[in-house]
Amino acid sequence: MTQFLHGWLYAVTGAAIVCALAVALTPEGRPRKITAMVCGLAMLAALISPFKTFDVTSYASALKKYEDQADDIASGASKKNDRLSRTIIEERCAAYILDKAGSQAAGLKADVTAKWNTEGYWYPYEARLSGSCGEAEKEKLAGIIEADLGIPAERQYWSDTDD
Repeated sequence: MTQFLHGWLYAVTGAAIVCALAVALTPEGRPRKITAMVCGLAMLAALISPFKTFDVTSYASALKKYEDQADDIASGASKKNDRLSRTIIEERCAAYILDKAGSQAAGLKADVTAKWNTEGYWYPYEARLSGSCGEAEKEKLAGIIEADLGIPAERQYWSDTDD
């Protein structure tokens, strides 16, 4: 395809240069008009000549190949976007939990797992929390997690050890 365009561009450029020289060297009057008309026909021939050797089947196969590559790139970008969205939601929810825990649970670690909803978005599904935290703080934080993030107590997994 590039070879086709390369050859076509050289043919048109060459014809334009030759025509410009021919018209410039022709004396005024009728001979210049005839030369300009012949040069116009030569330019037209240079513009359309490559199309007689144009291979439609190779063009169609190249076009199909580029279309398939574009589809692959678009689907890859969509998958990366989904993974990135999930990661962002999980990290922000974990940071939110740690922020709500505040200074009372300084050694607390939070890990949130997001799940895909049938309506087309990620939502926080479960939380794994580890570290030392008093029972009252656990209950208070569990209520905040359930109320603010929608993760019920049965999907909140607490561990007293730092993993």
